[in-house]
Amino acid sequence: MLAMTFPLQRSSTLCHRTVGACAAVDRACSGAAVARLGSRIFPTAMISSKSRQFTDGVRGSPVPISDKTVVMGIEMSADDTGVALMDCSGRVLGESRKSQFLANRENKNGGIWPAVAQQLHVRDLPIAADEALARAELTYDDVSVIAFTKGPGMPFSLCAGKDFVQELSKRHGIPLLPVNHMHAHALTARLPSAGSDLPFPFLVLLASGGHCTFAVAEGISRFTILGRKSVWSPGQVVDKLANMLRLHLAPELTHLPPGPALEAAARHGDPQRFRLQWVDLKDDCSANSRHVFLPAELKVRECDNGDASSPVREYRDLAASIQSHLFQYLSVKAEHAIRFAKHRRPDIRHFVASGGVASNLVFRGLLADALALQAPNWSFVAPPPRLCTDNGVMIAWTGVEYLKAGIAPLAECDSLRYDARLHFGEDVSAEYADISCRIHRQKIPKAADSSRFQD
Repeated sequence: MLAMTFPLQRSSTLCHRTVGACAAVDRACSGAAVARLGSRIFPTAMISSKSRQFTDGVRGSPVPISDKTVVMGIEMSADDTGVALMDCSGRVLGESRKSQFLANRENKNGGIWPAVAQQLHVRDLPIAADEALARAELTYDDVSVIAFTKGPGMPFSLCAGKDFVQELSKRHGIPLLPVNHMHAHALTARLPSAGSDLPFPFLVLLASGGHCTFAVAEGISRFTILGRKSVWSPGQVVDKLANMLRLHLAPELTHLPPGPALEAAARHGDPQRFRLQWVDLKDDCSANSRHVFLPAELKVRECDNGDASSPVREYRDLAASIQSHLFQYLSVKAEHAIRFAKHRRPDIRHFVASGGVASNLVFRGLLADALALQAPNWSFVAPPPRLCTDNGVMIAWTGVEYLKAGIAPLAECDSLRYDARLHFGEDVSAEYADISCRIHRQKIPKAADSSRFQD
């Protein structure tokens, strides 16, 4: 989702909007939330957009792996709160999720209110942890390690999570294991319940509201970036256009977040009804979804009847056209990434799609078709849709992977810091220009069979 930031001088306006957003989720939380906006929500260090790299601190001893080892995974990098308990076989013992999409609807520009997201994490994290423990029939005494999202993500949200896990560690004496959010999305495809025995190396597309990255997974924590964009990500474009279409005002879609709402509306629309001409002259693996957003925005404005109490006219056909053109654009970029990956690592045999946007079944079908054209001997792998969006299970599983790889938890938590721009891997995207064999652009089928990817 799109993250909106605000300068300090607008704090009074933000306080007023924060009240409305919190009230949409829970009237009881708004008073206490706004009372602390001045001191708790807006420290100057959190507003800075500069990249901040912090050390994790001193590592402790590796945790012995046994049948009794239990990892608690905590995710809160954006606007979803997730907590899960997992044993070292990958079996989920208990899980809880809290979504903030109702609060996000109060943002008329679309996206996340950082201050609201932080306050709701503060409220929801202890509730989600207690629910996950109760469903697993465990207590904190049974938890061996707490794996949590250190970054990358939204500073406001990461700060709330850092404070929460620090308190848990000090209160219950449980060691902390920082997890890279991007690693977690990629490694979810190796989860036994995902139904795939996935070896390294493999090509992975991570597509969500905060990033669009093609990378080669060389190992548990070793990734080589083939192409990436953190601005105008596909999830950001979907959120903005779903908001412009006012899909939440359609009775059949009012209960859905923007991404699933666009997918649901598109099922009943004609993807050929509107032609959205996009042009991307860059022959690389970096997908800038702005190329699709601009023509889509113009078409949505043309069809807008100005009635703010109902969806835009022909919203189903518009949703289908937007979805078709956006995913065809990303599929073309996937062709470049597949060719680049084959050039660098001829031993790759799997292409993984993960992240919130990869939960879309039509998108999965188009990626599978692109793979069949470029690398017919490869296999397409995607986690179940429910595990593509941010969740505690992926953090817990990455914690298990880290422990099995010998990555030790922290020896102490006093110096713990979040990192909103945590390093993901070595960027080799510039090398693509040196590859002599260019991809011949092939036609991507307009329709794909999504029944293969049902959860």
